[in-house]
Amino acid sequence: MPKGLPRPRFQKTVGSFLLGTEYVNLVARDGDGGELYTAAQGGHPARIKIGLDDDWDDVAGTLLHEAMEFVMIRMELGYRPRTDWAGDNGATTFLMTHTQFSEAI
Repeated sequence: MPKGLPRPRFQKTVGSFLLGTEYVNLVARDGDGGELYTAAQGGHPARIKIGLDDDWDDVAGTLLHEAMEFVMIRMELGYRPRTDWAGDNGATTFLMTHTQFSEAI
């Protein structure tokens, strides 16, 4: 959990699912939005956490967003400017061919 954020009141691992070429734990939590942890910790695979306190279309959209981001990072399709000293993930640009996009999906 990133520093400064309150601990979720509800958090449950839904399961471990094959995403691209590796397994990722899907975690449901309270709140909205989602986050992606690409580094395995404590013997567990990478994780995607999704908040369930939102409309279904937003929850599904968040899950798709985080899953696609995970696969594109693993395919090394993300680029960040060298001067991104703040480490803002919003600065990442994903660049791919149509074939790579098909592989990512």
